[in-house]
Amino acid sequence: MGYPRAKRDVLDRYLQDSACGTWELLADAVHAGGVAAIRKAGWPLPGQIKHEWAEKIGPFMSLNQNASPSFGKFRDGLSRLVS
Repeated sequence: MGYPRAKRDVLDRYLQDSACGTWELLADAVHAGGVAAIRKAGWPLPGQIKHEWAEKIGPFMSLNQNASPSFGKFRDGLSRLVS
């Protein structure tokens, strides 16, 4: 995992493909001060950390075994476009 010290209790509150404030939950799990600190700092920090998360977490994703229905649709759509 890209963040081995992530707060597991926070991550366990995530419901796959739900409208739960995904980036905010991840912020609370991995960023010092959580989402409150990011919002206080303001732009451009939210965009910068989302980019950082993508770089650190992306290499650990299994594209064909990802359980997210929405990610599956995204992946399959990209596959159709490039084939």
